Amino acid sequence: RREVFALGDRAGAVWRGLVPGRSLPRVLAAAEHTGGTTPGPLLAAFWRYGLIRLAWKGGGTVTASLPLAAPPGPVTPPPSTAQPPLSVAGAAVSGPDAVDLVPLPADRFAAATMALVWSNVVVENAVEDLTGALRQGQWPVAELTARRAVHAALRALFSSYGVHPLPADCDLVHRMDLLPPATGPIRTRAGHLLRRTVDSPGCGEAALADLRAFVALVRDAAGTDAFPSCFDSPDAWRATLELGHDWLRIGAHLDAELPIEEARDLLAGHGTRPHRSGRHPAPGRTGR
Repeated sequence: RREVFALGDRAGAVWRGLVPGRSLPRVLAAAEHTGGTTPGPLLAAFWRYGLIRLAWKGGGTVTASLPLAAPPGPVTPPPSTAQPPLSVAGAAVSGPDAVDLVPLPADRFAAATMALVWSNVVVENAVEDLTGALRQGQWPVAELTARRAVHAALRALFSSYGVHPLPADCDLVHRMDLLPPATGPIRTRAGHLLRRTVDSPGCGEAALADLRAFVALVRDAAGTDAFPSCFDSPDAWRATLELGHDWLRIGAHLDAELPIEEARDLLAGHGTRPHRSGRHPAPGRTGR
C-alpha cells in the first residue's frame, strides 16, 4: 500500500490471469492461450519486483541465489519518467509490456487521480452553468462560472502531474512554474480567460468558444481528452459516476484524501445530474 506499479496491456493481461496456488506451468499455458504473448519474462519481472511469490510444491518459498553481500529482497526499478504521470485511466505506462513504478506514493497517487477525475466533472458542470447563464443574460454569473471552469481545468492539469495538495484556485495560474515548460501556452490562455469580461451575447458566445478550446487544450496535455461529456445524457453521467466511484474505492482503500468539495456536492444528488435538478451556481463561488 505504499507503492504503485502500472502495467501495460500485455502485462496487465498476464497479471489478471494469475490464480493463487496454481502451478507455474499451468499459469504459463493459460497466459499464452488468453493473452497471445510469452508470459515468462513478465512473470519473472513480477517476481523480481516482489509483486508475486513462488513456492516449491510441498516446500518453501523460492528465493534468488544471490552473490555474496547482495542485499536480500525484491529489486526496485527506477521510477517511470512518463509525463504527465497520471490520467483518468490511471498511471501512464511506457509500453504494452511495462511494469512501471509510479513516481508517487500510493496515497498521493490515488488522491491526485481522484482530484483529476472530479476536476473534469466540475469543468463540465461549470460549462453547463455558463451556457445557462448566457441563455438567460446573466452576465455576472457567466463571468463567475467561466472562471470556475478555468480553475477546475487547471486543477485537473496540476493533478495529472501529481501535484497534491493543490495550490489555491487564485494561485494556480501563478504556479505554472511547477509544471513542465511545454504547459506555457496553457498559462497564457488561462490568464486571458480569467481577465475576460462578459457583458453581451456576442461577448458571451466568444468567451464560451474560447473556454471550450482552452479545456480541449488542457485535456490534451493532461491525457483526459476522452473524458465523457457527463452532462450531455444520462448514459454519459452514469459513465462519469462509475469512473469516479472506481477511484473513490481505490482512494478509500489507500486512506487517500477524498476529492474536492464541489465533487461531493455533485454526488450529493445520488447520481442526479445537477443542472437537471434546478441547482444554479451560487454567485461568488469559484471553488477552493
